[in-house]
Amino acid sequence: MEDKIRILCVDDEMFYLKSCERALRKISNAVTLTAGNPLEALSMIPEYMPQIVISDFQMPGMNGYDFLEKLRKEYPHIKNILMSGNALLIQKPISEVADVLLEKPFENDDLVCVVEALISQISQKPL
Repeated sequence: MEDKIRILCVDDEMFYLKSCERALRKISNAVTLTAGNPLEALSMIPEYMPQIVISDFQMPGMNGYDFLEKLRKEYPHIKNILMSGNALLIQKPISEVADVLLEKPFENDDLVCVVEALISQISQKPL
């Protein structure tokens, strides 16, 4: 798993977790992990160190914005995608916590394109 890009999908809706997982199988140099909520995701990050995190906005307990804000402070190198079924609910600047906003519902190919673009950015970083 070390030579593959690690992607962590976080959503309380199993449908979207499975959909992300299925879509991202198209990316041969990536492995996808899933978490059902932000607290579970935060516990997984030190062990798996994902390069990309995809998070839903509306989740119980901690919303995706607050989760990605915490993540950005602790792990600024991780690329973040914020998903939302209603972007109007997000009352803060998305660019402060996420590299991309992906509005639900989305096509699997759209998710793959966004993730591949972020992988390109990761791959182009100098050592």
